[in-house]
Parts: sequence; structure tokens; C-alpha cells
Amino acid sequence: MAGDVYELIRANLHRAILWQHEKSPNLIALIKNKQRFHDESVAEFWQRWYDEFYNIDTAKGWGLNVWAQILNVQLSKEFEPHEKTAFGFGRNRMNFNRGNFGARDGGLVHLTTEQKRTLLRTRYFSLTKAPTLDNINEHLAKYYSKGESRVYVVDHQDMTFITYTFNYKVDGALRFLIEEMDLLPRPSTVQIRIRELGKMSFGFSKERQNFAPPSNFGIIGYEHEQDI
Repeated sequence: MAGDVYELIRANLHRAILWQHEKSPNLIALIKNKQRFHDESVAEFWQRWYDEFYNIDTAKGWGLNVWAQILNVQLSKEFEPHEKTAFGFGRNRMNFNRGNFGARDGGLVHLTTEQKRTLLRTRYFSLTKAPTLDNINEHLAKYYSKGESRVYVVDHQDMTFITYTFNYKVDGALRFLIEEMDLLPRPSTVQIRIRELGKMSFGFSKERQNFAPPSNFGIIGYEHEQDI
């Protein structure tokens, strides 16, 4: 419904004018003023309310903070000195030092706007939907998959682990949410295993297995598993 709120609540007050009053300048001016007031003070107000608060995908600042209060979510993470090594890709892990992912000497790490949206969307899902595989995979397909690079979860039917498979390399922003903010939904008492794949293998059969490694058409890059 994003972007449609204005049109849904916008009223055409000119329709209230009867045909015999169409030549009445004072009445026409009054209706025009009423129409302007409604458009600016009613329809646009509710559109801003929807965009800046109700819709998590477009909310910023204040709206995300209100959602965090409603869902009981922390939008920052505090580390004690030497509790966590700064996360980064450069020499001595300096990429994000003093940034969103760095806390080599302790301190408060604030999430970016997009990280907040990701965390709040998934927390809302966890509170409003049963953590079944169908529900989780539907959420992953909508918000985490990137074209053919799917994200999905499988259950090993032993109440110990469920495995999330990312068919792309998880970037630092998402990894921080997974490892530090308990992002991914799961059934109660069940742990999570993360499986990352590089470029998908090339093939034509089910799950693209025609040319599985060690041929030239297998998985390129890396395969990595991690327990959370």
C-alpha cells in the first residue's frame, strides 16, 4: 500500500457542489479553500505518517525509534573494552574502527538506518508469525533473497539446528545483525547454523548439480558454515 495512502484518503470536495451552484463564485472559492486544507492538513499528514512511521521500509529516525519501543528492540550494541575485536576487511581490521562495526576499545555501536529496518522487520515477523519453515522461507524470499541468489532455511528434524543457507556472501552489516543482534528467527530452544555459498554452480538439473566440483562449473568462491 506504500505510496497509495494519499489517494485513498484524498477527498474531492468539488463533487459536493450542486449543478445549480456551479456559477456561485463565493461557494466555489470556499470549496477550493476547503479542498486545499484537506489535501495539505489531512491527506498529506497521513501520507507522511505512513511513510515516516507505519511503513518500516521507508521509516527513518523517529519512526524507527518508536517501532523499537513497540517491539522491545535495542537499536545499538554496547561492548566492554576488549570484548570484541573490531570487524573489518582491511589491514588490522581497521575498515570500520569507530564506525558501525568497530569497538576495539569498547563503546556503543549504533546501527545504520538500513540495519534498523532489517532488524525491526524480522523482529515484527518473529512476534506475529509462527516460526514454521514455510513462514520463515516466505520472509526470507521477500527480504533477504537477491534474484536467483536465494536465502532459505531447512530443518534437520532433530530439534537441535536449523540451517540458513545464503547463496551469496553475507556482508558486514548483515553479519553484525546475525551475530550480535540475534536477527534470525528460529523455533524455541533450537540453534542456528549459517551456511554461506559463493557463486552458484552451473547446471541444468535439480539444484544445478550437473557440473558439481571438481569440474570447471562447480561452486566458485567459498563455502562456509558457522553455528550461532
